[in-house]
Amino acid sequence: MGCFKIISRSVPYVVGLVLVSILVLIYSSSILIIGAVILLNMYVLYSFRDINREIVAINSEDAILSPVDGFVKSIEQSIEHDIEHDSYLDNAKDIVYKIVIQTRFKDAGVFLAPMNCDVLKCEVNKGINLGSKHSAFSLLNSNLKAVFKKDDCSVLAKHVSSFGDAFSYISAKNSLKKGDKYGFYFKGKSYIFISSKARICVKEGDFLKSGSSLLGYFYKEKQLEK
Repeated sequence: MGCFKIISRSVPYVVGLVLVSILVLIYSSSILIIGAVILLNMYVLYSFRDINREIVAINSEDAILSPVDGFVKSIEQSIEHDIEHDSYLDNAKDIVYKIVIQTRFKDAGVFLAPMNCDVLKCEVNKGINLGSKHSAFSLLNSNLKAVFKKDDCSVLAKHVSSFGDAFSYISAKNSLKKGDKYGFYFKGKSYIFISSKARICVKEGDFLKSGSSLLGYFYKEKQLEK
């Protein structure tokens, strides 16, 4: 087992919390308050933990792994031109799969590349902190949007934070290997769009681990012709 690490972008948040906690500990004599502060610090450090996960070995170059930890909230089909980044997918009238994954505080918030791919787009948008049930949650909260391309198959990921900001480790035009880190959020929802040239292997209620859980497979052209 490796040593415990936190993501580098979380250091300002952790330092701020530690300084506030020191002041509370200095001026408070309440055992309950001191205990609560210690537990809060431990919880925040755990939530900001970095991961070095062993990527699952799947004997297929067409496999798509989950880029994030969490429970599958929904799986539905969507018309491509109704979603963002539609120009990166196959056909303007094609149907894509939309998978929504809910990440909790105790889940690892690090995003891992779902396959060996080129990054066509990666951007972070600042926002506010609406609850995940708010109708404007996916529009107004801080989020990271990324588009991954391999051959003629695409995966679009929109990670919407429900607490604090989403972070990116990369920029567009990077090439990633399956399991490479590309971003982080504390908790939130991830919207994964996969082109119709795929077979989805998860269902609602499944718990997924980034780099370890299989989302599905891309179909090759030869497979589609059969």
